[in-house]
Amino acid sequence: MLKDLENIADFDKALQDSREAPVYIYKHSSTCNISRGAWRAVQELSEEKPDLQFRRIMVRENKPLSTDIAQKLGVEHQSPQIILVNNGVPIWSATHYGITRETIMGALKILKPGESET
Repeated sequence: MLKDLENIADFDKALQDSREAPVYIYKHSSTCNISRGAWRAVQELSEEKPDLQFRRIMVRENKPLSTDIAQKLGVEHQSPQIILVNNGVPIWSATHYGITRETIMGALKILKPGESET
């Protein structure tokens, strides 16, 4: 499932949702060629695996929220960037060419037995 983050309430809801199942936070730049490739990987996975939770923020259009997310998660802002959040805590991230279908799916292997894995 893919949803857009448009405000801090949406982000807070994503953190809350991560207590039920891991949530990927994807930061996208509409003017970056690297972001286009990363977005393709995120979009394809969200369609193929609807049980995975993806949230997208358009960083150029919503810079204040992007800054808030970086501060709240304690993960330095990059774009494109994907962050896997589980139980309200970032457990993995990748940027630029490191965002691929394989790395996104591989991040789930970090979860400990008994933690949510889709």
